[in-house]
Amino acid sequence: MKISFITLIQLSFALVVNNIEKRDSHLNIESVSKREDSYEKKVCCRYPLVRVGRKCVDPGLITFDEEIFDSEFGYGLVYDGYFGLKWPQDFSAGYINKTNEIYQDTPGVQNGVISYPNGFGGGQTSIPAIIGSDGGPVFTLFSGYFTSVVNNPNEAFVVGYLNGVEQASHSFPVTPDGPTFVDLEAQGFINIDKFTIIGDGSDGSFIIVDNLLSNLTN
Repeated sequence: MKISFITLIQLSFALVVNNIEKRDSHLNIESVSKREDSYEKKVCCRYPLVRVGRKCVDPGLITFDEEIFDSEFGYGLVYDGYFGLKWPQDFSAGYINKTNEIYQDTPGVQNGVISYPNGFGGGQTSIPAIIGSDGGPVFTLFSGYFTSVVNNPNEAFVVGYLNGVEQASHSFPVTPDGPTFVDLEAQGFINIDKFTIIGDGSDGSFIIVDNLLSNLTN
């Protein structure tokens, strides 16, 4: 069977068109995929969640992960007004960055900071970490995660106040092996304006606190 020159040209043209369509189809799929990936990175969190870094979190979740807390020293002061509260400004307590090399061999910090990369360290024996203030914003503290930095302290104490009057208190065991989840709302930490955290260990030891859930917003 003989095939004319024109037929060969027509077949060749059809083959070229088919290859172009396949290429364009692949490019379109790849382009759509890239657009979808980009969209996923930019998509807003669903209400009531808000974005903190690359995470969607409850707006009342105190994670200490905002960029303002970034420090080459691995620790620093939580600024006054964070979530509307007063925070210690005397270096008796502050945020801890678990990625800093000085904490790489500290199990309590590595295990206790559960939302990357920061947590809150404080509650040294005889030096309670005081968060909030008399007459300040009234809030409910729903829950939190607590970890001891070393084998002592092995117990933590949290006390809630309203206008200087104790409203609730709770003690519980803590360990450097992992965080202890505490349901503070069930313990009465409702409608308070201040709370304190302290451990029972030797001088220099302290408590790591992370992911405190409240009805406050930042």
